[in-house]
Amino acid sequence: MKVILDEDYELVQQSQAGIKKAFEQLFVKYHKKVFNKCYSMLSIREDAEDAAQEVFFNVHKKINTFKNESKFSTWLYQITINHCLNIIKKPGINGPMPPEIGDDRQSFNPVRDCVRSKLAQLEEIHRSVIALVHFGEMSYAEAAQVLECKVGTIRSRVNRAMEKLEPILRECLE
Repeated sequence: MKVILDEDYELVQQSQAGIKKAFEQLFVKYHKKVFNKCYSMLSIREDAEDAAQEVFFNVHKKINTFKNESKFSTWLYQITINHCLNIIKKPGINGPMPPEIGDDRQSFNPVRDCVRSKLAQLEEIHRSVIALVHFGEMSYAEAAQVLECKVGTIRSRVNRAMEKLEPILRECLE
């Protein structure tokens, strides 16, 4: 077993020892990134906020299962992606949907909302890699770790997703 000593190692160790302030620091450091990942997958601000809170609740409960065999951020993002996928798979939820015009949860932006609705049309395997690589700004290697597949698979999925998105995204710019 190889232990990864990244910049979060000490905070994780302290969190595992029950030091609340250490976990609060991890929360502050990663909350915005986790929220952005949730938002890129769920598309509705309130759902993303709820999901991000649930992710951190789960991480707090499971922090002692983290063995530092990967970067903490990779482990956290994997939990985030899996949580959002579980939300999307719930009965009655058909994946991300664009907010309605006049939705008071966020300001209306026709191009952004069009792009989000087009992303929602992708299969989940393609939507996930776009969320990680393009919105989450992860490298292909990091995305491969989170999705537990090979880097070549990530490259292939990104290429296929972009091929599918290109013609339908043109509609958003017309």
